[in-house]
Amino acid sequence: MKEAYGGIFNLMFIIIFLVIVIGVLGMTFSYTKAFRMKNAILAAIEENEGNMKTSSFKKQVLNAAQIYGYNKIHTNCSTYGAGFEKADSGLFCFKKVAYGAGCPRKTTYIVITEVDIDFPIMEDITGLRMFKVSGETKEINVKC
Repeated sequence: MKEAYGGIFNLMFIIIFLVIVIGVLGMTFSYTKAFRMKNAILAAIEENEGNMKTSSFKKQVLNAAQIYGYNKIHTNCSTYGAGFEKADSGLFCFKKVAYGAGCPRKTTYIVITEVDIDFPIMEDITGLRMFKVSGETKEINVKC
């Protein structure tokens, strides 16, 4: 009888360990997806000199979302602070920060993408449903 309890305890320990490892790996892959998407968005903004209304910008962002398998964000962008807006595509939140006066103005964009943790056990353990991944562009000279 003593060996039966030891075997069950060891089996439970192995199962719990595997669930935790799989959850951490899943979170890591999701974080990497959002991080790559953020970098693609920042590169597209810099390449289009801050103009997010062009068709080339929209095409670059949608292609990156398709390549990385990134989904639309679910939260309200105003929860990240004043001035944050949701992009037309719904894939990210951004904030335009202008420096100085006159033309052309130096501007940077702060971009936030989200990691949706779609693994219920890890949500219960960490208490988090989403992580945010943020980044900022280099200074861009925006025409008035």
